[in-house]
Amino acid sequence: MKKGNVVGVAAVAVLLLAAVGMFAFKPVFDYPDGDDKGDLDDTGNAYGGVTVSEAGSVLSVDNGRVALNVDLASGGIDFYSRAAGRKMLENFYPTAEIGGKTISGADYGKVFWTHAAVSDSIGKGCGVSVIYEKAGMPTLIQHILSYEGRDYVVLELEIVNTAFSDIAVSSLNPITVDPSFGGYMEFTASEGALLAFVNGYQSWDYAGVVRVTGTALDQGYSSNDNGFQLSDCSSWWAQTLFDEPTGLSVTAGALTFEVWKTRFSYKSSFDMAGSWTVSCGGNGEKLAVASGGSLASEKIFLASSRAPTDDLSAYGELAGRVNNAREVFEPPMGWCSWYYYFDKISEAEVVANAEELKTLSNVPYEYIQIDDGWQGLWGDWMPNEKFPSGMDGTAKKIHDLGFKAGLWLAPFLMNPTLPTAIGHPDWFIRDEAGNHLTYTADDGSAHLCFDLSHPDAQEWIRGVFDNVKAWGYDYIKIDFLFAGAYEGVRHNSSYTGTMALMEGLRIIRDAMGDETYIDGCGSPMLPGIGIYDGNRIGGDICFGAADAIYRLGVDLSSVTDEQGLMNWPQLVWECRNVAARYFAGGAWYHNDPDVIIVRPPYTTDEAKTLTTACIMSGGVTMLSDKLYALTNDRTAMVNDAEIYALVKGKSVVPLDLFDHADPCVPSGTIAGTGHHPTIDQLPQVWHMKIDDNTSAVALFNWGTQPAIVSLDLTQIGHSGASYTIYDMWTKDDLGSYSGSYSVPLLPHAVQLVKLTREA
Repeated sequence: MKKGNVVGVAAVAVLLLAAVGMFAFKPVFDYPDGDDKGDLDDTGNAYGGVTVSEAGSVLSVDNGRVALNVDLASGGIDFYSRAAGRKMLENFYPTAEIGGKTISGADYGKVFWTHAAVSDSIGKGCGVSVIYEKAGMPTLIQHILSYEGRDYVVLELEIVNTAFSDIAVSSLNPITVDPSFGGYMEFTASEGALLAFVNGYQSWDYAGVVRVTGTALDQGYSSNDNGFQLSDCSSWWAQTLFDEPTGLSVTAGALTFEVWKTRFSYKSSFDMAGSWTVSCGGNGEKLAVASGGSLASEKIFLASSRAPTDDLSAYGELAGRVNNAREVFEPPMGWCSWYYYFDKISEAEVVANAEELKTLSNVPYEYIQIDDGWQGLWGDWMPNEKFPSGMDGTAKKIHDLGFKAGLWLAPFLMNPTLPTAIGHPDWFIRDEAGNHLTYTADDGSAHLCFDLSHPDAQEWIRGVFDNVKAWGYDYIKIDFLFAGAYEGVRHNSSYTGTMALMEGLRIIRDAMGDETYIDGCGSPMLPGIGIYDGNRIGGDICFGAADAIYRLGVDLSSVTDEQGLMNWPQLVWECRNVAARYFAGGAWYHNDPDVIIVRPPYTTDEAKTLTTACIMSGGVTMLSDKLYALTNDRTAMVNDAEIYALVKGKSVVPLDLFDHADPCVPSGTIAGTGHHPTIDQLPQVWHMKIDDNTSAVALFNWGTQPAIVSLDLTQIGHSGASYTIYDMWTKDDLGSYSGSYSVPLLPHAVQLVKLTREA
């Protein structure tokens, strides 16, 4: 696509500008008659089913499903969806933050455009560049990519520095719906009518559907300690806004993560149906753009329909494809040490549990993963005295038992008392005042955060994983990865946090090789596609007593580390994230729902509920009990070949995701403090397609009272069909059903059924 006289971003020191207008600007495009007709023929130009036409002062880019109409006199853009049957966004503009000042496409007046055919990994279509150019201002270019047969468009905002001096860019916002500039969203203008899918920044953060009430919604459990809270109904990486009365929705999501963190911010204003901004940056990023240089936002997916879960699925699939998601491994199944032993794990207990896992022969368990507790201080990645055979010797014992060996590390953090930290203070991120940024761990200790732009720090990280590879580990779980993406002062000032994180992750993948399974944890949700094989999608299912006291402020003096803090609200929090982040599973990586625990104090029903939710995630499947201490009935839950055979890499789809909205995003931590989601407001019906004629469906009762849970059989793909239904936990044939199926469930119970379409 033609982008004009544009060169790459220069890696120069950031110069904050007091105002954009203080610099002289030079033109980028030269239009002989002040206009660009786009080289259209008499009928309008069509590219792969995409028609680009200009009528009067309106430019239309239309693929027959969605259309963007640009007012060439003002630069305002309307987004029209035929599935919705109306304009969903009206008069939105691109905006940018430059030197502390916001500039908007609304400030430019008349705009120009150019276009070209597009053929890429997404499909065939047309790329249109809408050019906002005005004396005394940088040039904005809104790139529109429209594809044949797609229910979405892709947007990318570019800024061109036409000044004779550098400018500093802190955000590029391809979509700004601002009522003060005539912006409008086609939603019911009444409080409580709008629902929002909210996605937290990283693995452990809240993901779910909330009801927009007009008050600021503070997600409140953002464990990255870098100020990334969700407020005013904001979301990271993707968001859906769903108008309950009309059934209409708008879904947008970042397709790339080359430079920026991407956030979606909706602010209620019921007389004007609210404002909405899609921001690439604005989270502490600062990039210098040299004279004549340019900088682009991330690519943004935009769709609208009456089926928001389908739009989220389409977004997830496309983001995975664009970023070359890995498809190397089957989902790993095995045992993880953390949620029984916590940091008390030893070589002897690893071997004892591996020996017990070997007896669970009905399920093809393959991995033994050693979690935190094998090393000294974080950053000292050498074995402690509890592993007398060393980590290579322990890996050999695991291999000799027929399993693959896994190891946990927190690679981007270091305890400041270690010699490496003391000797190389320049290897770690600082703030503007020169102080090191830190992350405070569960024991209250502060840890330095590696500057992954520093060549020496990069080599140190590589050396750590060269060791792990040499020890013989086939699987690594890398944790607290958000620390690598903190914004701050780095050795290389041209790196944002996202760029630095990806540099570190690429080094780890290169050191471990394609043959090693990499499971991310505590990671920003989108970055890592193409690196990770799996990634955590929720918080910890269980805390050891010491961790729980620190995190939650509860008195657990009577609870041992070996039992930990296990309760129903915490389980529900985890299951909500499994349901809400379904669109990533099998598209970006294997969803890692955390572990399966079946021991008391979970009741039998609660243990089955957690097991079912983890299995239906379709991804990483790890047990985390003291296996040789389980009773026979609990052991049977983790040795059921039929149920565990459902793990195939692709996540379920929650059929009723938007039917169970939280009244607000919780404002505290997840358990023990009274701040947790309304526990009966979770999707109750989860569908996993096995093949064209067979499905698995989980029916949950999250509430405290008995309930009847129903499945509309037309939702699973064959209208009017009859199904034979089989209970996968009890092994009972339940008969033939058409139209609908209902089951009474006790509190905290689940029924997992297999449905086979009858001929």
